[in-house]
Amino acid sequence: MDGGGKLDPGGSTFNPDGVDLDAAGELEGVSNMTVTNGSIDNTLTFGGGCTSLTLGSGGNLNFVDSATFTCGTVTVQSGGTVTHTENSTSLIRRILLSATTLDLQSGGAITATGGGFDAATGTGAGATGLQGGGGGHGGAGGQGSGGQAGGGTYGDSAWPETMGSGGGDDTTNTVDTGGQGGGVIRIDVSGTLTVNGTIDADGEDATGNERGGGAGGSVLISATTWTGSTGCISADGGAGASNGSFGGGGGGGGRIAVYYNAKSYTGCGLSVVGGAKGGSGAATAGADGTTLEFQDGPTITSVTHTPATPSTVDSVVLIAAASYDGDISSIEIYLDGTGPGELKHTCTYAPAVSSATCTASVGLLSRGNHTTTVKAYGADASETDAEETFYVDGFTTVNSVGLSRLGTDAEATFTLTYTLSGTSTQDLVV
Repeated sequence: MDGGGKLDPGGSTFNPDGVDLDAAGELEGVSNMTVTNGSIDNTLTFGGGCTSLTLGSGGNLNFVDSATFTCGTVTVQSGGTVTHTENSTSLIRRILLSATTLDLQSGGAITATGGGFDAATGTGAGATGLQGGGGGHGGAGGQGSGGQAGGGTYGDSAWPETMGSGGGDDTTNTVDTGGQGGGVIRIDVSGTLTVNGTIDADGEDATGNERGGGAGGSVLISATTWTGSTGCISADGGAGASNGSFGGGGGGGGRIAVYYNAKSYTGCGLSVVGGAKGGSGAATAGADGTTLEFQDGPTITSVTHTPATPSTVDSVVLIAAASYDGDISSIEIYLDGTGPGELKHTCTYAPAVSSATCTASVGLLSRGNHTTTVKAYGADASETDAEETFYVDGFTTVNSVGLSRLGTDAEATFTLTYTLSGTSTQDLVV
């Protein structure tokens, strides 16, 4: 079905089994789809707008270019996959998936492994020779056992969207090849991302005879809520091939960055391990790549107190201000700890607001250092903390010394001056 062509399944729900729709046309009126034992391309249009896509066992969503596939809810069940067609010498195809909810279940996979630069190509290609150097990307490629250089690093650790480079070839063998680099995955989820399956953009192992491993690719994820307990995310380098003591260098690790507002994910984490060296000799493993996790959330613009230089006879007020594009639902102010007993005040905003100021009157404080802790919560369940430490001074007045405001075990030094008058026929004892 070519671009401009239409297929009318006769309803808003279409559940093909064993059918490949490798097409750029339109499913007329379709908004919900379950694919099993078959595949669809990212260029396929849902005539009713994609409300839900489920990839069951054997079901595949394949990206044949760099166009974004957008759907309300995407579910990848066990045996389901999201892939992109391999690249060669330039970035043409990558996974660009946008959803409100993405549920990657155990046994499901979003994979761009081996989808990057061909062997011996790319910005960080491994050198070719009697042995091959490993491809580079987030980490440098390892050298071949004969000193063939591994590829260097490149790309952006904060916003990774570059392919991994290929491992170097062995010039004595034209059949086997160095490992291909990892491809590119970008996932944007405005709601909840659940990762219980695998997301990988690994470099490939060299296929044999002392060639270098491919470098890991890129994984870039943005989600409001990131959850899951068993899933893994990787852009590892591929292993160099071995021939006794001779071998190729390992591919360098790739790059992974995950941005989120709230996180309860407890899976096996982010892996960008460099590939193992080939052989038992002088070849070296690839270097690890880069990972970044960044929690977006409210910005606490100030934590202050009044008066500016308080003493033990001043009533102290704690003040916190915060702002957030995603809106603030509440601000908590703590003093000298963050347990329930140290919570002095909670300001709640309903509806949530983009900026807010919260105050807590804490009265008279003892002499010494005190710490204010502020927690600002976004409407999306994100959280940001900030602190301020300030000093409360002691206080005296002429003709009096106030000892009741001293802290426990504190000391006070003062001078007492007095004048005696009167008469006595006995000794005066003071």
